[in-house]
Amino acid sequence: MRSPRFCYHPERRSPPRSIALPKLHWPARSWYNCGMGVKHEQPFAIDPHCEDHAYFLGLLATDGTISEATRNRGRVSFELSATDGSILAELASRIPYRSHLSRRFRTTNFRANYESVVLSFHDLGLRRGLVSLGFRAGKKSLTIAPPTKPYHETGFWRGVIDGDGSLGIMGDGRPFLSLVTASEPLRNRYVEFVSRIIGRRPNPNRNRRDNVYNIVLFDESAQLFASTLYLFGGIAIERKARAARSIADWRRSASRPRITFERRRWLPNEDRILLTSPSLRAAAEILNRTQKSVNIRRCRLRNEAEGASIQQ
Repeated sequence: MRSPRFCYHPERRSPPRSIALPKLHWPARSWYNCGMGVKHEQPFAIDPHCEDHAYFLGLLATDGTISEATRNRGRVSFELSATDGSILAELASRIPYRSHLSRRFRTTNFRANYESVVLSFHDLGLRRGLVSLGFRAGKKSLTIAPPTKPYHETGFWRGVIDGDGSLGIMGDGRPFLSLVTASEPLRNRYVEFVSRIIGRRPNPNRNRRDNVYNIVLFDESAQLFASTLYLFGGIAIERKARAARSIADWRRSASRPRITFERRRWLPNEDRILLTSPSLRAAAEILNRTQKSVNIRRCRLRNEAEGASIQQ
């Protein structure tokens, strides 16, 4: 264990206050640096099993940034619109690290004089602990994933939805909850969690325009999932918590009865029949499917073939 080092400057009227302290027991992973003050790295205090800390990790995965510089400098920061800024003050009070809140004004592509709130943590121990959970500094949109250690799932995914998700009631009265992500690891773990909640496994693919996954739930599925995340307390953006409460109050109208059916998966031999049939009508009769279903499947197969040829 290293002992602390202090610098004494003769030009000062009195020695630094810290050298007058009694003998201290320094943590094994703490480090100190001489100069104008003492820099201290406290042990990692984030517990993924804690709901508040798991929410912190979920929001970090979507709206947070880890930046690093030379000489062990860096920070963990969050930036949200001023309308949602109160959640950062609440988060700062629940995370056992010293933090800094500030306001920022800038001109964006959508608005002039846009106001946001920034929450920053500069502790080295926090950054090193996040690395041990699988988080990395720099760009993360394609690689971000849940913590590598067991975590509080409801708190974590609430933080993810608060960061990159949206929920509410559409213009036609249908409730929805969606998550947009470019990360395949995050997509896979989210789909697993959703399937355990709603009893059905979504199977989203990347869209062609943005190459991202847009995972959307509607109606009863959105209602059940939003209630699981938001209606049992816990830290959350108030705007989205209100939307979850409105989804919970939704009831299906009699004019839109619920339709349940068993989805027929396309088999390889059906794809071969579809591609070799002379017309859509003939393929639909052979496969006992609608012409619309046959047409959609043929377009998808052709697009996949074109994409594979372009990559080669």
